[in-house]
Amino acid sequence: MDKNRVEHWNKGHKEKFQGMSYTHPMNQVPKHLNYIKGKKILEIGPGDGRQLHLLKPYSKEYAIADISPVCLFQYEKSIDKRYLINSFDDNFEDKFDVICLFYVWHHVISSETEAYMDFLERHLNDEGHMCFNISKVGEQDGHLDATKTTARNPDEFKKFLIDRGYEIVFEKDGEPNNYLYLIKK
Repeated sequence: MDKNRVEHWNKGHKEKFQGMSYTHPMNQVPKHLNYIKGKKILEIGPGDGRQLHLLKPYSKEYAIADISPVCLFQYEKSIDKRYLINSFDDNFEDKFDVICLFYVWHHVISSETEAYMDFLERHLNDEGHMCFNISKVGEQDGHLDATKTTARNPDEFKKFLIDRGYEIVFEKDGEPNNYLYLIKK
């Protein structure tokens, strides 16, 4: 993983600025508890724990993954399974019923989209769900070290998901940073 990117998130995970973001995006999904209760969940990019406190109490097992060792360290006492993402080729040798990644996709630059989706798919159980948002605002191709926002077109992204064999279970167009998807293979 690019050193500048890791350093950015070693510092950035502590920032409390949330901008145009839902506090709990999963709450936007109708009957969201049906998708998380008793499930093995992986949250990517846990930041300050906004989703953790909503999702973990309902899960059978809760794990987190991040590119920042500093971010993972802050959960040393509260989460047993913490995975450091060194590259999108990583394989944790673990699969999950649900993968949540909120306010993460916009830090994946366009040229990494396929590799990142491959990484996610490697860790998703058959019939598993992913819940995430994309941002419609930002730079067209993001920033080379992915510290800036990469804008995504919801229609193009939906086509990308469908072409990869995903069913769109739920989608919601919220604020510019909150185009929300719940998908399943």
